[in-house]
Amino acid sequence: MSGRRYLEELYTALLRQKDPSSSPSHANVDMAAFGELLDADAQRIRHLSQYIPLYKAALKGDRKSARRIFDSNPDAITARNTEGLSTALHIAVGTGKNIDFVRNLIDLKPVEALELTNDSNSTSLTVAAMVGNLEVARLLVERNPNLPYIRDNNEVVPLHRAVQYGHKNLVSFLLGVTRNEIKPTYSSPYADESGVMLLLLLVFPSVWRNLPNHPIEGDYPADCSQVCVQICSRFSTEVEKFVKPGFRNALNGERKTPAMVFTEEHKELLKEGEQWLKDTANSCTVVAALIATVVVAAAITVLGGNNADSGFPIFSGEKAFIIFAVADALSPFSSTAAMFMFLSILTACYSEADFLYALPKRLILCLLTLFISITFMMIAFSATLYIVFGDNNLWTLISIAISACLLVILFVLLQLLSWWICSTPPMDPVF
Repeated sequence: MSGRRYLEELYTALLRQKDPSSSPSHANVDMAAFGELLDADAQRIRHLSQYIPLYKAALKGDRKSARRIFDSNPDAITARNTEGLSTALHIAVGTGKNIDFVRNLIDLKPVEALELTNDSNSTSLTVAAMVGNLEVARLLVERNPNLPYIRDNNEVVPLHRAVQYGHKNLVSFLLGVTRNEIKPTYSSPYADESGVMLLLLLVFPSVWRNLPNHPIEGDYPADCSQVCVQICSRFSTEVEKFVKPGFRNALNGERKTPAMVFTEEHKELLKEGEQWLKDTANSCTVVAALIATVVVAAAITVLGGNNADSGFPIFSGEKAFIIFAVADALSPFSSTAAMFMFLSILTACYSEADFLYALPKRLILCLLTLFISITFMMIAFSATLYIVFGDNNLWTLISIAISACLLVILFVLLQLLSWWICSTPPMDPVF
């Protein structure tokens, strides 16, 4: 029994089991449709089978094999040779390599054939945007300037795909070749009927999963929350520069502007950033309070006691004592100022814009004040050690000074310097 005859009998048996009352004529009608499907499937398999060598050549970048296939069958240049209706150019571009092979394919194809799409309605330029193949994108756009405006099944253009997959250089290139005012046959890449806009794409956290060094959700540590909110705000601000002013407040299908969507999508990250900032301010407030307590107590308890006759401190004639007195006086003032500034952070409410400049600068100022307080405290403590144990010994003075400097430098390297650099990181041009 032939394979087709067996499938026909099996189909008839299944049909009668499902509906015993079905008539033979009804079964015959269904069998005719079934036969047509079998014929179509067989033709499709034969069609795809003949292009398997071309598929392999496109994957490997085998120019000689591809040339032999094209010479024997010129239609293979534009033929769809996979289940996903991809052409040889789609496959070669998707590998992200074999630039010479891709260049030859582009030269062989007619200009209009470069607009051929696969089953997801993606052109070769869309595939290049997804894999980050900048050199191929340049070749394609140079040959066919209409490619940047062809949308796929999700109604997005190659520019949007490059943004979604985080290919910065490719986004920069596509922005340069995608015009605001374009032909009536193509819709704008910056806004369409459904309200999908370039700016709107950037406010969704899912886009950030593909960007290096931008952990927006899922696996970023708690102490990165403030920096993440800051980077989001900065990135969105940079993207606005490339969007026409009229689109910045345009509404999407849900009647929301990009700013509204940004706030909604990042509300949890904003809460985490605010909580982390307040926890940090609370911890630093405790440190400032402890410093103020210690140095005030040291000022009240006069070092070495007072002279019984004059009432002046016994060490008042020592230069080290003068240094101690000045440092011990300045330390509580600076620590108290730091406490007030940290308390202002604890009692304030924040928006996304505050995380961009205001809060980082305020936190840096608070930490700088706390650093000054710690420095004066260490100077006062070092002066005390020298007065009590130094006995005008130069090596004792040097040892105490080095130890105090190391502690201050340690604070700068571990805390203050890192925040100074990250307060609002000087980003390269985003695109």
